[in-house]
Amino acid sequence: MIPIFLQLPVQMIMPQFNLPSAQQEGGPLTAFLASPSGSAPTWRCTHDTEPMRNREPFPADKVLQGYAYVLTHPGVPCVFWRHYFDWGEPQKQKLNTLIGICKQSGINSRSVVNIVAADGQKYAVIIDGKVAMKIGPGRWSPGAGWHVATDGNDFAVWLTGR
Repeated sequence: MIPIFLQLPVQMIMPQFNLPSAQQEGGPLTAFLASPSGSAPTWRCTHDTEPMRNREPFPADKVLQGYAYVLTHPGVPCVFWRHYFDWGEPQKQKLNTLIGICKQSGINSRSVVNIVAADGQKYAVIIDGKVAMKIGPGRWSPGAGWHVATDGNDFAVWLTGR
């Protein structure tokens, strides 16, 4: 198993929402997507990356955006214990919904991601033609035939009836 640490690429783009650089050839997200994710665990945070460990903290108001990304993109997603059990019932319910979407849709390490929009306001993708995801404050919708499965602070995930 090859560990792929997703915090740094996502952390690089989230504070300033620098999505154009993220999607550029060789940018943090394209570099991640091009990596051998067939057996790669992907996670947002671990006990080694918490702010108490003298690392740059991931903005708390963007944690669910990070999970919307991790749980809808190729890899073997993991959720940090404290984010699930210690951050309150509303967050746990959102994570359960995102985990359910991942499982129900069959997103796996070989899923195909089509980036349909990426600019300074949003990053939007369609995964395996079944799941659409948008992070960022900008408006975007996958169009007719999709319904919102979950949303939150600057993120949304849609499912199609296919």
